[in-house]
Amino acid sequence: MAERKTIDSLLSGSTLTGSGAGLDYHPVAIMPEVRVVKIGGQSVMDRGRAALFPILEEVVEARKLGIPVVLLAGGGTRARHIYSIASELDLPTGIMATLGKYIPMQNARMLQMLLAKHGGIYMLPDDFEKLPLYLQMGCIPVMSGMPPFGYWEKREEGSRIPPHRTDAGVFLSAEFLGAKRGIFIKDEDGVYTDDPKKNPHATHIPRITAGELIAKNLPDVVVERVVVDYLPRARWCKELQIVNGLRKGSGAGGAQGRRRRHHHFGALAAAAAPPDVEGGWDAEVTQTLGRRGAASRSSAGCARAVHRQRHGHRTALRPRVALGRFARRRPGSAPAVPFVPRHQTRTRIQTRRVPRDDTLTK
Repeated sequence: MAERKTIDSLLSGSTLTGSGAGLDYHPVAIMPEVRVVKIGGQSVMDRGRAALFPILEEVVEARKLGIPVVLLAGGGTRARHIYSIASELDLPTGIMATLGKYIPMQNARMLQMLLAKHGGIYMLPDDFEKLPLYLQMGCIPVMSGMPPFGYWEKREEGSRIPPHRTDAGVFLSAEFLGAKRGIFIKDEDGVYTDDPKKNPHATHIPRITAGELIAKNLPDVVVERVVVDYLPRARWCKELQIVNGLRKGSGAGGAQGRRRRHHHFGALAAAAAPPDVEGGWDAEVTQTLGRRGAASRSSAGCARAVHRQRHGHRTALRPRVALGRFARRRPGSAPAVPFVPRHQTRTRIQTRRVPRDDTLTK
């Protein structure tokens, strides 16, 4: 009998199914500073310009401050329509998941086109290795929130609707990148005891752990239930933040209102722990999406404020000036701030006289 060829490794003699087959798991945080933000389909996209444009302005403002943001799009009403028809036709869960992935892709492409002049770029699920390049270039990556399970999506007990939809995709993306929280921009203030749209007596829960939420067994949850089940097992993404993007001063929608605390935000944590950001969750949203503040400072003023905070008040901010395909900054200047307004940059076009060559006309 021929001898089996093996490669020496810790798992070379393992079947990968035994209890001792696993190795010590200490994953690396790929890009922990990235803000993974979902823009809801039914809650935001389907409401049109009035709901979406103020949120995109906040995203652009955050990118001007150098905050790396990755946007993921939800499905919305059209995805629900697909699921409804597929359910009536008795199609399996894998088919429904495959059909449902195209609606978030359409929403993501619309978001990318709206953000194109600000560096918006459409990203496929297989393009995560390009994410550092996109962010280093000052782009705003936009992708579908649907996880690429497709035909291999497993059926949930009692339903054929795919359990892993866009909320799950956002959470899994944040966990893979090493982000400490996922941000969900919706039309609700966070977790409620019931659907506030249907039950006006529903009570708002400012902060709750995943275990407490599972124990309550609420009739309606603001995020997909599979995300609540995954949250206690997460290595990096330990918190989910629910932002009401339809309210003024939320840090995701209109940024001109006064700062509010704990009224339009909800936090779902893996375990009971106090917020690690001074000022509550309102301050976290401000830091996350780069809110301009009550004074409505310009992007230049925000950039100077961030620079003073990081490098001290004595250092002057010198913006990066792009010339052709290359970009340079003066020696000894501060790190570049992306998307410097045009009125702050001074470019000089140098021309030189080319001597006329009369030999070509002779």
